Amino acid sequence: GGNQGGGQASQQQQGQGHSQAVTCSTGVTLNNEFYALTGSLDATVKAWDSSANLQITEGHGQGVYALETVADAGGNTLLIVGLEKGNIMVRAFPSFTNLFSLDTRYTFGHAAGPVRTIVQGPSQTFFTGAEDGKVYVWQIQGDVAALLAKQG
Repeated sequence: GGNQGGGQASQQQQGQGHSQAVTCSTGVTLNNEFYALTGSLDATVKAWDSSANLQITEGHGQGVYALETVADAGGNTLLIVGLEKGNIMVRAFPSFTNLFSLDTRYTFGHAAGPVRTIVQGPSQTFFTGAEDGKVYVWQIQGDVAALLAKQG
């Protein structure tokens, strides 16, 4: 049966969803508040609070296939977004400020098809895998606060 351990799950709340298929999700706790992050073929990432209330919707211009969070050297939370055309956006969280993009125009990266998976690694690293069959390891160096100050 579906209740082998005695536990049960029930739907608590239904939020305003995406307009196309949800392709990925991850969770992050920031300042004692949990956020569920969802990505979709509708080209958006949405952040939901623990009561399933939509907090943020951010467009990315192309389908979102993978999401992960990683901390920078200063302990700031970064959102790593794997996109349909093989590029990766790195955003500050929870502001969603776009810090930089990893793609073949500026650096090496996934050249063909969507980034399918992102996994957090040790020491400010993350791994990406894509339609091109390649796996890359990236490392965030420095403090996002410094990057944000340069943009401001």
